[in-house]
Amino acid sequence: MSLPAARDALAGLLSGLSVTVADRMPERVQPPVALILPADPYVDTDPTELPYGMGWVYFDVVLIAAKATNPTQDRSLDDLITEVLQALYGVSGAITWLPRTVSRPTDRTLGEQTYLETRVRVRATFRMTT
Repeated sequence: MSLPAARDALAGLLSGLSVTVADRMPERVQPPVALILPADPYVDTDPTELPYGMGWVYFDVVLIAAKATNPTQDRSLDDLITEVLQALYGVSGAITWLPRTVSRPTDRTLGEQTYLETRVRVRATFRMTT
């Protein structure tokens, strides 16, 4: 599996969310949205956990809630987090995405508006050799 294939697989898995899913940073972000962005680290190898030629690929699923009152934004973001986790745990197939962490919600300014966002860090294994 290549890195683009991993990103495409994650986007496909999350395509059923109740918000727009973008597999990269779009020119213009329009909340509510889920953005799939490379995490840091993007790729990691750990010979104590994985066989030779295998690695972990990490993505952040950045969830940005629609503009609303604080309680409504909080609830919307919690609902989005729940949707992502349910999508990740409900999958079976060749690629298994493991949720690693969910960050504390923070403010994100887009243009002149401030929105509430969080990041769900996910990882999957992939073969680095052919």
